[in-house]
Amino acid sequence: MTDFQCGVGSQLEEISDFLLEEKNAPEIGTMKTHVPMTYFGDERQGYDIQYFTKNEIISDFLKQYQRFLSLSSHEKNEIFIGSNLKDQD
Repeated sequence: MTDFQCGVGSQLEEISDFLLEEKNAPEIGTMKTHVPMTYFGDERQGYDIQYFTKNEIISDFLKQYQRFLSLSSHEKNEIFIGSNLKDQD
C-alpha cells in the first residue's frame, strides 16, 4: 500500500426472522437489507456506520487519515506501507 484508501461500501445482510414475524413492524418486502460499511486499502476490517451522522463520518475518516500519516512517518513501518512512499511526489 502506498496511498491512503478509505471509503464506504454497501454490504448485503439478512433481516432476522424475529423482525420479519413482528406484527407491529412495517411490512418488509425482502429478507435482506443493505448496510453501509467502511473499507480500507490496507485490508483492515471495516465497520458499520449506518447510525453515524454526516459529521461523525467525516471526523472518523479524518482520524483514519491521521492514523495513516502517523504510521507512515515511522521507518519501522516501511515494510507495511511500501519502501518508496516518501520518495513519491
